[in-house]
Amino acid sequence: MTAQQIYDHQKRDQYWHRTTWKMGEGPAAGTAHIDDTHDILKSPLSPAQRHGHGQSPLDEKDLQALKYLNLDAAASLHDIKEAYKKLAKKYHPDTNGGKRKYESRFKKVSLAYQHLRMQKHKFC
Repeated sequence: MTAQQIYDHQKRDQYWHRTTWKMGEGPAAGTAHIDDTHDILKSPLSPAQRHGHGQSPLDEKDLQALKYLNLDAAASLHDIKEAYKKLAKKYHPDTNGGKRKYESRFKKVSLAYQHLRMQKHKFC
C-alpha cells in the first residue's frame, strides 16, 4: 500500500468505513421537511421562556440550599459553583485544622450544592 492509501484507509476507519454527510445534508436531513413559520424550533429559549413564564419557579428546598451558600434567588449556576468552592475551602476539615464546629456546616454546604446541581435547569 502507498502512503496515500494508508492515510485514506485510516481516515475512513474513523467512521467505520461508512458514508457520512455534513449536518443537514444527506438522506436523513432531519427537519428539512418541517415548515417552521415562527422559528420555534430554532429558538434557544426553553418552552417556559417561549410562553412568557420565565424561569422555573424555585421551591422551598431550592431557596434553603441557596441560603446555605449565602446566595439569593437570582444566582446563576456559575455563582453557585463559585460560592460552593469558597465555602468548601473554608469549612473543609483539611483546611480548617479539623475543627469539629465546622463539620455540620460543611455537610450542609455540600448537600446544598448537590441539590442545586440536580436542579441546574432552573438557573441561568
